[in-house]
Formats: sequence, C-alpha cells, structure tokens
Amino acid sequence: MQSRIAVEVGVAIALAWPTAPLASRPVHLSASVPMHEMHAMHSSVTRVSYDGAARALEVSMRLFTDDFTTAVSRRTGTRYTVATGMSDDAVVAYARAALSVRDGTRPAVSFTGCGQRRELDFTWVCLRAALPDEPAQVDVSNRALHELFDDQVNIVQLVLRGRTRTLVFTRDDGMQRGP
Repeated sequence: MQSRIAVEVGVAIALAWPTAPLASRPVHLSASVPMHEMHAMHSSVTRVSYDGAARALEVSMRLFTDDFTTAVSRRTGTRYTVATGMSDDAVVAYARAALSVRDGTRPAVSFTGCGQRRELDFTWVCLRAALPDEPAQVDVSNRALHELFDDQVNIVQLVLRGRTRTLVFTRDDGMQRGP
C-alpha cells in the first residue's frame, strides 16, 4: 500500500510539473554516465482525449528516449540509437502494441501514427483513431516499457466529455476504466 501511495504522489508531481520552463533550461550530459542511468525513474505519461472537430481519439505518449529506443530496437530486431532516431513505422508499431483502448461499444480502437518528435530526453509519439462519437468511458491498458523495467510506471490521463481521470499502470496491471 505504501508503494502505491508513493507512485500516486509521483504521478501528481509529474502531472503538475511545468513543462514549458524546462525547455529553456540547459541540459548537461556526461559521456561517462550511460544514458539509462541518468534517470532513476522509469515512467511514461500518456494523454488520451477526443477531438470533436476531427472526430478522432487522440493520444500523446511521452517516453524517455533512451528506454524507448531500446524497447523499439528489441521489438523490431533493428539496432536504433538515440543519435540515429527510429523509423516512424517502428515507433507506431510499438506504441500500438503497448497501448490498448477499448470503447464499450467497439472492439479495441485501431490507431494510426501522426508523428513523433524529440524534446530534450523525451520522445513524444502521436496516435489518432477516427471515432464517430466521443465515448463516455473507455477501458485502457498501457504496457509501454514493462518488458524492460520491473518498476516501470505508466501514467495515463483520460480527458473525455469534460471529465479528466488519471490512471496509473504498473507491470501487473490490466485494463482500467475511465473516466
């Protein structure tokens, strides 16, 4: 119970942390420290929302680039590096396999990729799925990077029909419903 509380406090801090000022701060990397040891936290943040004008469910995933590159490389059998980047197809295939979203009236939502971008030590992945109507609730599972780290925590913020709910996924968690 105590570890779950620590995770939830970490989630609150991660969601409240201002992102804009971080972009202007200098980043100092040491060549003697492997990238995967530079951050002791293994986490990702995902936002799922409905765009009524586009009639689409939109997903934005933020993952540590070094960890994400390792996971995509293992999945595809292609050696990607942080310096070379990853193909859009490989990134989308990994993200689609890791994230499952189901509307009660439909099977799992089928996402297409809408891009990726690097920002400091993070990679942002965009997914989109055409949906005729905004769902009232969805069942979600996020298994991103769980194959790499036992302590991986994936935070999913759902924004549907004016309601917001934050879900926390650890390695053994299955589907969760929200909002």
